[in-house]
Amino acid sequence: MLELGLLIMEGSWQKDTLVEPKMLIQLMSSVPVHLMRTALWKISMVPNDMQPSEVPELPLYDVLGVSEQECRRYLKLARFVQYLECTGRGGSPQDIIEAVEWFPKDAGRWLKVAGGDKGVILWDNLKRKPNTAHEVVVEFGTLVGYTSIRLGAICVEAKSNPSASRRCADVVSVELDACHACVARHAIDLAGLSASVEVWIGQVRDLIPRILEEFGGLSLCYVFMDQKGTAFHDDLRHLEDLGITGVRSRVLADNCLKPGAPFFVWHVSNTNTFDTTIWSVSEFASEDIEDWMIVGEYIRAPSREEREYPDRVHDVLVQLAWETDNMRAGAERGGMHVDDWVAFSQYMRRYFAHLGIEAVPWIGIPEPETGYPADMPLDNKKLAERFDAAILAEASFIDPDE
Repeated sequence: MLELGLLIMEGSWQKDTLVEPKMLIQLMSSVPVHLMRTALWKISMVPNDMQPSEVPELPLYDVLGVSEQECRRYLKLARFVQYLECTGRGGSPQDIIEAVEWFPKDAGRWLKVAGGDKGVILWDNLKRKPNTAHEVVVEFGTLVGYTSIRLGAICVEAKSNPSASRRCADVVSVELDACHACVARHAIDLAGLSASVEVWIGQVRDLIPRILEEFGGLSLCYVFMDQKGTAFHDDLRHLEDLGITGVRSRVLADNCLKPGAPFFVWHVSNTNTFDTTIWSVSEFASEDIEDWMIVGEYIRAPSREEREYPDRVHDVLVQLAWETDNMRAGAERGGMHVDDWVAFSQYMRRYFAHLGIEAVPWIGIPEPETGYPADMPLDNKKLAERFDAAILAEASFIDPDE
């Protein structure tokens, strides 16, 4: 799957319009999950004259080397596509956002997205720093396009200024897994945001130079990092070295405590590069699990000395990074229990406290006198109340025919 994503990335960068359709046809013919092949056959953006006439049959052997856990993940993605089709979702960003939020309750399958309190933080920071005519929003890690749709809707709403419509895209989301990218593009299209939100297939570290090439220097006003946490600091350094990060731009990062991003947390907390706030939040539907979301306002490029770690600190960060990657690998294999994550979050928090790094508990946005804006995301509490009300309504429903 990695090689397929890299081939698509190279073809798109070279503006070869035939590479991606050919690779997507190869993908839908090779994924060893029938429902995922069906979903890709329906939603992949392949020209009609290249599209197979029917869903490809199960391949004789797994040419992609897909693991059992990856098959389960692709099955869940295919179920989500099926859920969108069966429920008739689409037509507005909010409708797709709600579909993602209702999917766990209706289908019993959880999608790990930045919803609830995390969604409020993302929404609030882009509202405070909207992109101007030369700036773009970038997301690293797409999944099903949930956050891309939310950010894209904010950018479209802010386009009341005619000069803001000069960009070819408002939001770019980078995703290595082609299956994830296809599902995200489908959701974005149903939300009516295909003209404003693009999904690029490829690795973040490889596509950062393309961002500079497409949009120019100082073009990023808002960066949301939701890829592999132990790569955050390298990708951030790449952005800084190329001069893409705009003046007073916002850099947000999820999952900085669970499973963790040790080097990134140290960098944004112990240099004068960012004005940083570390928010302690709970995962929606997993209130016992603490996570950190980091919000940094970019001030200046770091000096060489600021990029160096004291020996003692470096040794600790290397250890934490190793343990973080092992926990992530265990989760991908499906071997992690909620109690494991609770214990690991506490373990990481104690180590960070030893390094002088602590988080601020998230208590929400104070309600203004005029009330909260209509487009403000629901926080953990309100999402839970909505689900509880739906469950109660279902439990009290009596079929009149009985």
